[in-house]
Amino acid sequence: MMTYLNDPNPYTPVITVIDLEKGKASKRFSIKDETKPILIGFYEENKLGLVNISLEKFLV
Repeated sequence: MMTYLNDPNPYTPVITVIDLEKGKASKRFSIKDETKPILIGFYEENKLGLVNISLEKFLV
């Protein structure tokens, strides 16, 4: 999960690693060099792959 802190600068990115088995945060990383993380991956089941309907019907 990515959040932000205002220390040391406004919108300092913080990445929290969550242990799914324990259901709580296991590590936390603050990126203080003023760079912004990109291309962060997330585990999520593809809901479009489970059903055979059009995108329009899926969104409604």
